[in-house]
Amino acid sequence: MNVRDTSIDAFKKVVNSGLLSVKLIQAFTMVYQYGPVTSRQANERFVYHYRTEDNLNQFRALLTHLQNMDVIQTIEKVVCPISKMTVYNFDVTGRLPVKERKVSLKDKKRDMLATVDRIEPWLSNFALSEVELLKQQINNL
Repeated sequence: MNVRDTSIDAFKKVVNSGLLSVKLIQAFTMVYQYGPVTSRQANERFVYHYRTEDNLNQFRALLTHLQNMDVIQTIEKVVCPISKMTVYNFDVTGRLPVKERKVSLKDKKRDMLATVDRIEPWLSNFALSEVELLKQQINNL
């Protein structure tokens, strides 16, 4: 059995850091209180505890933000008792949040074009015309 890398003091520091919105604090609290937990398990508790709409996709977005801020992490693959699918368990890290780095549109376009350039040599002549169209669409974003 793993020892959880957190304490009530660490929890309070994360919550009081000023970097988390109310919804992020609520999602973080569910992972802190019930973790290790799957996203579906945490979402069910979130919906029950905060009397909110059951929207798993929105809740998973909150978990992604918390991961990007380094306050939660995936720790192991498990079979979710609710969905019966193999998924990751989430748990708190015990670290203070870091500000999320926003990726600019220019950087996103550069990365997309680089990906297209990497696959281009593997494409047929027919697909190459579609690649040029794709590059134009990316540049027009």
